[in-house]
Amino acid sequence: MVRKIVVPAGLGDAIWLLQLLVNQPEAFDFVLPGGTPRRGKPVFDLLPERLVCSCEYAEDRRLGYKYLADHNAQKYSARWADLTAQTLFLTANEWLETGNDLRDFLDLPISYELPWQLAPYEAEAVSMTAQHQVRVGIYGSSYSTSRAWGFWQEGEWLELVRLLDRALRARGRRPTFYVIGAAWDLNLAQGLMRHLVRHSIDHVNLTGRPLGLVAQVMQRFHYAFYFPSGLPILSETLARKSPCTMFYPAHLAAMQGRWCDPARTASGEFKECQFCSPRQIFDWVVNTYQLLDKV
Repeated sequence: MVRKIVVPAGLGDAIWLLQLLVNQPEAFDFVLPGGTPRRGKPVFDLLPERLVCSCEYAEDRRLGYKYLADHNAQKYSARWADLTAQTLFLTANEWLETGNDLRDFLDLPISYELPWQLAPYEAEAVSMTAQHQVRVGIYGSSYSTSRAWGFWQEGEWLELVRLLDRALRARGRRPTFYVIGAAWDLNLAQGLMRHLVRHSIDHVNLTGRPLGLVAQVMQRFHYAFYFPSGLPILSETLARKSPCTMFYPAHLAAMQGRWCDPARTASGEFKECQFCSPRQIFDWVVNTYQLLDKV
């Protein structure tokens, strides 16, 4: 009988577990909390049957994050061979938030690339990107989430975009900015895109598009900037990894460097940093990473 694993709602939460579970022989039925917004299932829909038999949302209202954390099987044993129950609750969030390394969460090897099934989206992704000289991804989340975490609103994202647009055009390069977001992120994304139209800045609207298409396009970015979310975690497990920055709030500082490929961090291709000003991250990307010389 296929075993069941109950996991948290978020994209990144699921991906952290999959980076380990992919290296054991079983396939599973995965269950996600059934609250709103319903976020995580598209991750599992993009993975092969050798790992994911099925994925569904539970109607059991107990299955919030606290319930999963309280019943987390890894708290009882970090040895995968010991976790033999027919139904397992798994979450790595607290483990990472307290500064532990994902590689030590279970005694399974970690994979920094997952077998995403993205081929059905390749042709559309190519058509959306091939004609654009420099491609930059932008993910700013929603007004409510960004305000709650004390990060940028559309004005600060616009400031970063304008700085990059001017710097790249001064080098004779024409950038296009890809605005990413789920349906519940539309308010901030739409506000930003109205500013981009007003300033005649080339952009593509990727909000609300299928996750497989977004992943295919993300592989083709020359650089990307991400509010803390599952998207940069997804990006770091793609076959083609684009350079990017992932911002963190102060309360998640201990998580930095705990789940990603250390070689990517050391090279500067994956930049983790605390919330800062648009000018500060622009200066790092231009002066330290030297983006203008790489595109």
